[in-house]
Amino acid sequence: MLRLRAGWLGLVLAVLPAAGMADETAEPTLDDRIDAIVRLNAEQPWPVSQGALEALRQAPEFRAATLDQRSRLDLVEARNRIIDGRHEAALDQLEQVLARPISIDRRLRALELAANLSGIEQDYAPAFSYLYEGLKLLPQSRNVARRADLLVLASRFHAMAGEQALAMKYISEALDAARDGDDVRTRCNAEQDLVFLQFRAGLDGLALQTADAMWTTCQQRADPVLNGTGMMTMGAALLNAGRYSEAAGWLERAIAQHGENGFAIGVAESRYYLGQALLRGGDAQRGIPLLLDSVEHFEQREGWQTLIDLHAELAEAFEDRGDHERALAQLRALLSADARFNDVQRSLRVAYQQAEFENQRQQQELALLRQRNQLYELEREAQSSRQFARTVATAMAGLIALLLIGLLIRFRADRRRFRRLSERDGLTGLLNHSRFHRRADLALQDARRAGRPCTLVAADVDLFKQVNDRHGHQAGDAVLRYLGELLTDVFSPPCIVGRVGGEEFAVFLPGENRLQARQRVETLRGRLEPVVVGAERIRITLSFGIAEARREGRLERLRLRADDALYRAKRSGRDQLIDASELFGEAPE
Repeated sequence: MLRLRAGWLGLVLAVLPAAGMADETAEPTLDDRIDAIVRLNAEQPWPVSQGALEALRQAPEFRAATLDQRSRLDLVEARNRIIDGRHEAALDQLEQVLARPISIDRRLRALELAANLSGIEQDYAPAFSYLYEGLKLLPQSRNVARRADLLVLASRFHAMAGEQALAMKYISEALDAARDGDDVRTRCNAEQDLVFLQFRAGLDGLALQTADAMWTTCQQRADPVLNGTGMMTMGAALLNAGRYSEAAGWLERAIAQHGENGFAIGVAESRYYLGQALLRGGDAQRGIPLLLDSVEHFEQREGWQTLIDLHAELAEAFEDRGDHERALAQLRALLSADARFNDVQRSLRVAYQQAEFENQRQQQELALLRQRNQLYELEREAQSSRQFARTVATAMAGLIALLLIGLLIRFRADRRRFRRLSERDGLTGLLNHSRFHRRADLALQDARRAGRPCTLVAADVDLFKQVNDRHGHQAGDAVLRYLGELLTDVFSPPCIVGRVGGEEFAVFLPGENRLQARQRVETLRGRLEPVVVGAERIRITLSFGIAEARREGRLERLRLRADDALYRAKRSGRDQLIDASELFGEAPE
């Protein structure tokens, strides 16, 4: 790798005088060398530009670099870190760039990368915040490529949030802006997003036509990441059109291209589409392993929507082969992914609504401030001749100020409510599905690093449907509220308690082994009392599954063991506690 970097750096230095300077004997300027690194970043795998960048930073002349020059290199490095999967380091670097007094175009690029990265991490509140900040700056920029890139991202985010009309509006504006300029990469990105929007709208034939035009555009620029993504998009379009053999060819080329680029996410996405193409084309022997290998990647990326399709595809494939047990396992995994997807969609919608709400609030504040300024102007004009007019204007300004304060108080209260809605279950007050899994996952990783035990308890209300059918949904809600209070009391902090389904609860116990967890569960069972609703006493029982962490690095694997134990408790007559280690003959490590 070092020889490759040094070789490309030498090539950059050799090319610069001939390509960008009139005097062939002159030394390249610092701007010339940065321009060359930016071109490498667009046209070669990321380690090439990273090697040239690191070498330049060690050069003596770099000490005199301006803030703008340093920011250009930081943006290149942040993009390289995103491609290499080092997301936390990339976001820190982008925040440092945004804290500087930089040009509008540099700020737009930093906001675009930060929003994109937050979206990849499914951290949607900051993602929409970065996006809306960029959209406000768009009128101040004359850079067509920067405008189009941010509009493409706006289209993508609004499509994910279910705002398809807004998504089509933004992609249309992005294409218009891209066609007004000469940046091939921007136009290619916009056309790729249009392909996937047309998929969502069910316009498969039109999507294939757009994909053909997109590939013609993408080939006009020697950008390896862009070309690899274009190949994957072309393969996905052919897959949707039922042309499986052609799709497989494109996707194999995309995997090879992404592999050369070091773009791990691109490789995983392309392998998923290739698995579908092979399986639907009749080559189950190659297709099924590819899809099975894709599961772990999408679980780590929390790509629940893709996992729903993936598990459905595998369930059907195993059913066709007569492997009913594995087909059932895939269907169970599909239901789990569907629950997680719905929870993520709720969080995404809340983040979108909160960002839209904040945007409207700021617009209202600006409108009120403009009105106040107009009143001040009227006051100054009338001051010399009409004292009464000045008094009225002052009173109106005070009234507007009071209205503004009232609006701000209301906006802040609504904002706190939105934040709570995104984290808590509205009925029980426990952590919702998404927030529970995120906090428990972090606690599991902390426990693994510290060498401490930890245990997951899965609980389910027995025959809860009968409670709703016999006593009504209000009685069912009363039961769930009672259980939420009891779970919070028995499993006090640092235990993490959440409602992860309709009548399903989960508890993560950091620092406690399975025997300690079992004692707590028995305490809870001993405290269960009938719930009184009106004149009726409703007796309730729960089934429990316990799993102590062994080698699991992520919560998803531990949860499957606890769910299996819970499933056995339900099948064995309910109102029981099953320990996963006893069920499978395991010994926790």
